[in-house]
Order: sequence, then structure tokens, then C-alpha cells
Amino acid sequence: MNLALVSLLLRDDDIFRGEVFYKTLDIIISQLQKRTISLQQISTNFNILDTEVLLNCTDTEIYQMTENIRETYEGDISDRLSFQLLAFRKCFLIELKNIKSVNALLNFILIDNYSSISSFTEIIPLCFLYLAIPVTVATAERSFPKLKLIKSYLRNSMCQNRLSSLAMLSIKNKVARSIDLQEIITTFAAAKSRKVVF
Repeated sequence: MNLALVSLLLRDDDIFRGEVFYKTLDIIISQLQKRTISLQQISTNFNILDTEVLLNCTDTEIYQMTENIRETYEGDISDRLSFQLLAFRKCFLIELKNIKSVNALLNFILIDNYSSISSFTEIIPLCFLYLAIPVTVATAERSFPKLKLIKSYLRNSMCQNRLSSLAMLSIKNKVARSIDLQEIITTFAAAKSRKVVF
């Protein structure tokens, strides 16, 4: 917390404290409203991944929803998405009634019906895209201080790949610490070995 704000809050003047308190509450409420609106917009964009919506929509409604997604995420989704969603609905009509979340839908395609992966190549990236969007903005905001620690004045000329890799290692440091480095070095050395066995 800012020291100036703390000193203002510690004043004896109750009226002044009340003003600061209400202003702080106003800022918090407006930030929560902005974040709620953005998350509702994302949920509306990916509404087609809800199995109940997919089962109850007409073909033209599916075309319209996929067009909205394609306009928003132009480089990630192709125009074959609507055809694949219609084919997916027709093939797995009974199974879709038991799927309740996007994660369950992705597991159904990738794990339960892995032989159909090549048929639904546009639905899988759509699910990954939805699941990769941060649930809250706070987790994305927490990663920026990590970026400031990694890319300091001394490491200013770092390339993008190295910066991304170091940021991922820093953010997921618990997973990185649990990796056995000796096993990775052995595997890498065996894969890159140029010795010829006679």
C-alpha cells in the first residue's frame, strides 16, 4: 500500500477517512465491473462450446456464432469450424448430453475419441483458445513483475524466445524445481550423440 495513502488513513479526521474509504470502494467496484463485462464478453463469444447451446441451436445460429468467433480470432480459427461443429453434433449427439464443460469436451475429443482428432481439427484449437484465456486478470498482472525481474537493465538485449522461456520458468518455478536435471541431460546427450557404434 502506498505510504501517502496509509498516512492519510491514519489521520484523526473521520470525515476525511470516510471520503478516502468511499473513493477506494468506488475504484474497486468500477474495476470489478470492467472485469466482469470483459469476462462476460468472452463467455458470449465462446457460447458455442456449451454443449446445451450446441445441441439446441439451429444450423444458421451455429454459422452466425462461428462467424462472430472467426471475426474476433481471425488468425486462429478457419472457416471450416461451422461445418466441423455440425458434423460433431451429428456424430456424438447422445454423448454430448453428458458433457458439461469445455474441459470435458476437450477430454472427450482428445482422450475418449482420439481416433476422431483428424476430423475435428478446428474444434480442438477453439477449446484450447478458450481454456488458455486467463480466468481473471490478476494472474496475468502477476506475471508482469516477473517480467521486470527477468528483463532487467543488464539483460536488455534478450531475444523473444529466451525471454518467453525464462518467464515461463519463473512463473512455473514449482514445476521447474521438481524436474530432474540429470535425467534431462542424459536424455539430451543420448539424442545428440554423434558416436558411431561399430
